[in-house]
Amino acid sequence: MRSQFLLHKPSAINLEPRGYSPQAGQAFYSSLLERVNKVPGVQAAGAARVTVLSGVSRTLGVSVDGQPIRPDLSNAIPVRANTVSDRYLATMGIPVIRGRGFESTDRPDSPRVAIISRSLADRLWPGAEAIGRTLVSSTGSAEVIGIVPDTVYLRATERDPRPIFYTPLRQNCESGVSLHIRTDGDPLAILPAVRQDRPRARCAGCRGKVASTRGRLRAVPW
Repeated sequence: MRSQFLLHKPSAINLEPRGYSPQAGQAFYSSLLERVNKVPGVQAAGAARVTVLSGVSRTLGVSVDGQPIRPDLSNAIPVRANTVSDRYLATMGIPVIRGRGFESTDRPDSPRVAIISRSLADRLWPGAEAIGRTLVSSTGSAEVIGIVPDTVYLRATERDPRPIFYTPLRQNCESGVSLHIRTDGDPLAILPAVRQDRPRARCAGCRGKVASTRGRLRAVPW
C-alpha cells in the first residue's frame, strides 16, 4: 500500500490569538506532534511554517560572502526558507544526503543550526564542504548541519526548484504551522483521531481546511 498524505493547514493551528509565550508554544507543538505520531495509521508527522505545494513561499536574504547582509543587499541572494519540526523531512520523503537532520537536542539554548539544499550549498561554497559552515541570513546565523536534495515546493509543476534552507521549529517558535502527515491508508480516516488527540487547552474550537494528496511525494533532483 502506498503512503498517502494529510495536510492540516496553518489556520487550524494558530497560537497567536491565544496568547502563547514562545516557551508555551514550543511545549504545545512538542505535545501535539508526539500525540499525532502515535495515532494508528500514521507513519510520520511533522510541522512546518510554510505548507508544501500551497502556491506560497517564504523568501529571505542569504549572504554570499559570510558577512552580515548589507543594507543595499549587494551581498545577498533571495532564498526560500521554512521552519520545520524534527520529523518533517522524513514525513515528506526528503533524505538528508550529507550531515544530519534536526533532532530533539536542537533546543533554543543550543547553537543555532540549519539544513540547506544542494543547490544552495553549491552556490555558497562551490567545490567545498558545506557541513560546519556558517549560513548568514536576514534572520541571523546558523551552522549548516545537513544537506538535502532540491525539491519542488511552491507547486507540483515546478521545473526549476529554487534553493532553500530549513531551520528547526524547536529553535524558532512560530505562531502558526501546518501539519504534514504520512499515513498508511486513507488520510482522511485518521483526521478525527488527530483532532481528538490535539491538546484542548486554549485550542477549543480550532478548525481549519484540510487537503488530502494521494500517492507519494518525492524529492525531485535539481
